[in-house]
Amino acid sequence: MTFILISDLDGTLLGHHDFDFDLIKSDIINLLDSGHLLVLASSKTKVEIKGFCDALGRNVPFIYENGAGVENFCLINGCEAPLNSHQNPKAIRTDALLSVWERYIPLGLKSRCHFIKDMDRGDQQALLGLGATALDRAMKRSFSLPFTFSGPVSDVQKLKYLAKKAGLSVQQGGRVYNLSGCHDKADYLPEIRKWASKAKDTPVLIVLGDSKNDIEMLKQADVSCVIPNENGDYLSIGNGNYPTIIAPRAAPLGWLDAVMEALSLFPVKEGVNYG
Repeated sequence: MTFILISDLDGTLLGHHDFDFDLIKSDIINLLDSGHLLVLASSKTKVEIKGFCDALGRNVPFIYENGAGVENFCLINGCEAPLNSHQNPKAIRTDALLSVWERYIPLGLKSRCHFIKDMDRGDQQALLGLGATALDRAMKRSFSLPFTFSGPVSDVQKLKYLAKKAGLSVQQGGRVYNLSGCHDKADYLPEIRKWASKAKDTPVLIVLGDSKNDIEMLKQADVSCVIPNENGDYLSIGNGNYPTIIAPRAAPLGWLDAVMEALSLFPVKEGVNYG
């Protein structure tokens, strides 16, 4: 049995406010050294996630910009990924996104949307909670455009409907919404399962998330793990997902709590190697 930990970053593995994971860094390394695989799945940019890999001191496979593409998939242990890098055919470049947006989204709704790229640098840093270098990495987007929305929930639903009708997607993360093509972090989970199934051990997908843009991949998990925020509030993913683990505390320690509880559901049997 091969355990594949598919994890969101902000608010799931990284602290919600400080984006830190130092408290569990050595534990992550121990999990990797034990043969478990970590796959990151985030709305973050490619360069942001590469920065996380540098801080961790390990290259790991990752899904970037909410499923716009994948990197390092040749690192999936024991499988034969066809490509190290892959761009989702549903991904749309940012200039093309804006062209569709301008053509099909009514002015009244567009006026409620405030793209991060159009804000001054101070407002960008305050909203995203990032320092100068981290902000530069976050703004290097190729397939998504983060924005804030000022208006009632009913208008958000209307925006999502019209965006989908125009061939676009609006997804909600921890701090902002993201405009992109109609792709999702979950798009690559069937491929991960298929590639890993080529190995001699059966893959077990343990998926960890905290926000609405994690719901689809949590629903595809063998074990779903939801990480609460610092107030103890947590994402509801609906019925039918069993087992689902709700971590007892926020990230980053809650991430480790959830992983260890998920692994405990599969006790090691004598003579059996679980990776």
